[in-house]
Amino acid sequence: MRLFIISELFDKPEKITKFSVLPDVGLENIKRSIDKYSLIMAFPDFDAVKSSLTEETGKAFLIYIYSADERFTQMQIKKVRTTFETSLSPLFVRLEIQKFLPAVDGVYKDYSPEIAEKSKTLWESIRRFSPNQYAVSMPESRQINYIRYLLSRGMEKEDPFIEKQSKTGFFYPVAHLILNSNLEGEEAEQLEVLATRKVLAKEVQNKTSLCPHCGYYNMVIREVCPSCGSVRIKLTEFIHHYSCGYTAPAEEFVLDDRLVCPKCGEELKHIGVDYDKPAENYVCEDCRSVFSEPDVNLLCLNCRENFPPEDILSEPVYSYSLTPFGKMVGYEGKFPISLLEELSVKLGITDYNVFSFLVDKFIKISTRYPERKFCILGIHFSMSDKAVIEFPVRVRTFLKDLIEIIKENIRESDIMSVYEEKLLFILLTETPPDGGKTVHDRLKNQIETILKKNNLDREISFSSSYRCLPDSTVKTAREVLQTIIEETEDGTAV
Repeated sequence: MRLFIISELFDKPEKITKFSVLPDVGLENIKRSIDKYSLIMAFPDFDAVKSSLTEETGKAFLIYIYSADERFTQMQIKKVRTTFETSLSPLFVRLEIQKFLPAVDGVYKDYSPEIAEKSKTLWESIRRFSPNQYAVSMPESRQINYIRYLLSRGMEKEDPFIEKQSKTGFFYPVAHLILNSNLEGEEAEQLEVLATRKVLAKEVQNKTSLCPHCGYYNMVIREVCPSCGSVRIKLTEFIHHYSCGYTAPAEEFVLDDRLVCPKCGEELKHIGVDYDKPAENYVCEDCRSVFSEPDVNLLCLNCRENFPPEDILSEPVYSYSLTPFGKMVGYEGKFPISLLEELSVKLGITDYNVFSFLVDKFIKISTRYPERKFCILGIHFSMSDKAVIEFPVRVRTFLKDLIEIIKENIRESDIMSVYEEKLLFILLTETPPDGGKTVHDRLKNQIETILKKNNLDREISFSSSYRCLPDSTVKTAREVLQTIIEETEDGTAV
């Protein structure tokens, strides 16, 4: 295990030994734990740490940000977690940064031996993961690391944090850093992608109101004049003169220190006798309109657009938790592709357009030479979301069994293809009708058996059909393939 200290107290990389003179008393405890580490290095910034990382050290080190400066600490946390190679590394800080608390593994004002013990436990969890199957430049690589961070920290769920800098007013600190989103809050789009892929389950945690024009949450509620929309409105006391019936704002009746009706000139002396004050009303200082209730509108502080309250977008804010399928993805280091995509990888599937072209060729050959018979099998699969989310291990076992029985039933000369990721075609070359029926029936029975064996017969359904050629009613590949597609989709399969 190696310990990398990041602190502005150091002006250059420095190796720490038991004879080192450390710049702060809070670091002195490191000397007592020096035998726990194969190397202790201090750096002024994470950028200096990156140049020291190698394949060898990348699997056995921890980082301790020793700083009382909030801005410095926050910047270093961001650098550590957004760097792919250190996104899972044990990370400890001296100063608590509330918004990024889920992204660190502990807060220690002074160095403590607990840091080494916690790091050891974390590395034991991280080493259980299979290698990440994706190139660093691919978004899937960061998605895998995000899942693994949740798993290794025992979180399995990320809740939204309130963040005024975010477009929606909320953000997800761990996802924001490890997925390396540009702005706080944008990581929600990637979390939605993971939810669509059944890796994450989501639950409404809060709600936010957004501008209908730009999607930002920061809006100002304003009372405005119903006539001209001005915000220059004032709640004003009114006076009603009994004699002439004139009603106007009280300020219009004030003449020196007396109340005088501006319409008839009569002095008003006694309230209830000469005049009354019927109610307060609003007066617009721009258009002079008088009204009892102002309109309400909102001003977006981002795009400066005005709009009424009924136009506000109300959006749910979710918490995201790992599904059983998501945990499997994290441990295996790859996203299992769809059922038939997985078969494509394992069995060597021919492109559908090429397959159709080959079927046309076989039809022409069998038409000219009737003894050159062949058959085409179609197997249509349908899998429930529940199977993916709740029973990923069973699905994986079923896939392995399915691949084995297909390999047992086809020859090297046979050709397979996939249509729209849901229908598997198998072209049985040089096969008479009775041979095609035998293969079809055997595959059908064996698929039913492995579905029951894996307790997936309610979660994965399939239908199958076959056609043997030459057939005088069929002249093109499109005709025969479309017939099989329709039969397996509408339940009229053999």
